[in-house]
Amino acid sequence: MRVSRDEPVRRGHQVSRRSARRARSLVVVVAAGAAALDQVGKRVLAVHEAGAVLGPVHVVLTHNPGLAFGTLAGHPGLARLIDLGTSVLLLVLGIRLSRETSAGTRVLWGLLLGGALGNAVDRFGSAGVVDWLRVAGYPAAFNLSDVFVRMSGVGLATLLLRHGSGTARGGEWPKAACRASAPLGRRPQWLLPLRRRRASTGAG
Repeated sequence: MRVSRDEPVRRGHQVSRRSARRARSLVVVVAAGAAALDQVGKRVLAVHEAGAVLGPVHVVLTHNPGLAFGTLAGHPGLARLIDLGTSVLLLVLGIRLSRETSAGTRVLWGLLLGGALGNAVDRFGSAGVVDWLRVAGYPAAFNLSDVFVRMSGVGLATLLLRHGSGTARGGEWPKAACRASAPLGRRPQWLLPLRRRRASTGAG
């Protein structure tokens, strides 16, 4: 049986598409799970357990029509618009970068997106974002979405500082983007001048 020379290329593309689908699926599943947990906390625990005290955590039930710490509380329409735009931006970035990052980074993107979506659902479905957790010493009540956003934000910032401080030196995302632009072992064209420069320096 004769195999076409294009067969390895076709198979490589199929594997690449399956890998991309799995990467996107991880981001979407984590985001959906985070948003669901947030909504369960708001609709069940905040309503039925209001007033409970769990160590330093107090269960309360408040509504915030604005953004974090009550910002833009007097302009709920603008807060909704900003929240919607942020959610859409995070969704696009999470899906586009999912193939070029590790599984751990995809989980962080999913948590960030899920947190944004959890609060966005409140803004368009109730009197404002439901905040139901209060910790002594913290200036405002918050919810699980806020926890997911802050945790993932710190995690992504840490990864960026650790691995992406210089694109020329190459962190996780730059290296992945380089590999994605060079299928079948071909070097991206923008690397050729750099390789020539290194070769001439070594020769000199």
